[in-house]
Amino acid sequence: MAKRNNKAKFADVVIYFTTTYGTDLDRLIAFQQLCRDLEVEVGTSLSQCKKVLDVALFPTDLFVDTASQNVKNAKVNIYDFVRVKKTGGKLSAIKFSSKTKLRQDAMRLGRKFPLQVAKTNEFLTAMLIDVDNH
Repeated sequence: MAKRNNKAKFADVVIYFTTTYGTDLDRLIAFQQLCRDLEVEVGTSLSQCKKVLDVALFPTDLFVDTASQNVKNAKVNIYDFVRVKKTGGKLSAIKFSSKTKLRQDAMRLGRKFPLQVAKTNEFLTAMLIDVDNH
C-alpha cells in the first residue's frame, strides 16, 4: 500500500512540473515562471534565469552576499513546493534556512524524491540536492 501511495505522490509531482514548466530546458518563459514560483529574481535571459536558480537552489551553507535577499531563501522540499503551489499557500512557510536543514528534512521517511523519477523532467531534476553525499 505504501509503495503505491509513494508512486502516486511521485507521479503527482512529475505531472505538476510537466504541465507547469514543460520539459524544454531552452524555454525562457518556463524558467522565468519557475523563478517567480520560487520567489527569486527573474532573469531576462535563459542564462540569467539558470544562474539565479543555480544560486537559489544550490547555495553554499555559508551564504555569500548577493543583490537579492530572496535568492538565499529558495531552499524548499519538492513535495512541499508542489503542495503550496497547488493550494495557494505561502512559499515562505516551507523554506529552509540552509541546505543542511533541507537535506535533513529530505532524509525523513518519505520525503526524499527518487532520482530516477526526477530524471523524467529536467526542471524537476534541477531542484534536487544531493542528500546522500554531503
